[in-house]
Amino acid sequence: MTPREFLRELVYPVTHGGLAVAIVCFAALALLAVKAGLFGLWLAVLLSVGGAKYLLAVLRARALGEEPPVAEVDLFNPATRLWMLGAWAAISIASFGAVLLASAGHGGAANVLLYAAAFLFPAAALRLAVTQSPLEMLRPLALLDTIGKTGATYGWIFAAAAVAALVNRLAAGLPELLRFLAAAYQVVLLFSLSGAVFYSRRDALGLPVRRAPEVDAARRRQAAERERRSVLDHAYAHVSRGNGPAGLAYVRQWLERNDDGVEAWRWFFDAFGEWESTRAQINFGRDYIARLGRAGAWEEALAVLERCLALDGSFRPRDDDRKPLLAAAERHGRAGLAAVLRGEPYPGSAQGPWPSA
Repeated sequence: MTPREFLRELVYPVTHGGLAVAIVCFAALALLAVKAGLFGLWLAVLLSVGGAKYLLAVLRARALGEEPPVAEVDLFNPATRLWMLGAWAAISIASFGAVLLASAGHGGAANVLLYAAAFLFPAAALRLAVTQSPLEMLRPLALLDTIGKTGATYGWIFAAAAVAALVNRLAAGLPELLRFLAAAYQVVLLFSLSGAVFYSRRDALGLPVRRAPEVDAARRRQAAERERRSVLDHAYAHVSRGNGPAGLAYVRQWLERNDDGVEAWRWFFDAFGEWESTRAQINFGRDYIARLGRAGAWEEALAVLERCLALDGSFRPRDDDRKPLLAAAERHGRAGLAAVLRGEPYPGSAQGPWPSA
């Protein structure tokens, strides 16, 4: 996770519609629990149970690259999904143990217990969320292995905790509702960002991610490869029958209909280079240079020009592309190409000055 990604994660809970609604709802319910007297005690219990389950569900979703869930009514039922309360129970037991130690005069030990619990908690919550087994939280070696595989990225979770503490400090003098909103944002941020941290290390952690950017990108590349290969085969059929212009025209028409920048043009230019004759690549290179020019990629256009000249020293780009290519060649110190673009013969070629149209 980069600093820019970290900053993006800080605002994610308030920019994601589902999480923003959850923050407002939990803050309002917490405020109601404080104000509602005896009824508020029951509401506080239900809220703590539902909140603990929801936060773990958010961590799980972010860690597996899924959309954060909405806060369902079923989460507030203490009798359902009891395994989700494992993280809540663990931190509650650790806090209670620290209180007992502090009351017995062992303040240092109480602090060590709290710091150790805070350090291990994100890893424990992840293992609980993924395995749905509270016993996974009781395996110290497994927790340390999770932290080790997460590496330095694990530290971003505590950076988020520092931001949450700052938010809490800044909200101290605000109206009560805003303080509750700030508190709800803090806890949602910690679980959401923890999930994002683990997702960024999904390969090392071996998380069962069903959809990842690299997987989707690979599938798109494979689909594009199949479609482009079909277009190339159709063009080759024209060329093999002696109708090269029709084959190139078919590829150009397909590119104009499915223009995705210059990446597809680059693929076809390289693919033409695999054919027995270089004529198709050379002729296509002229169109490719023009397309690169429309994209402002004149440096790459110079590289294509150089490849085409290596195949045929008499190759020349379109007249409309000559001046910008010459300016680019002079700008990048490509003296040989600049000379060719001025009309001089390509080195090693018997071709004379710039041929007339």
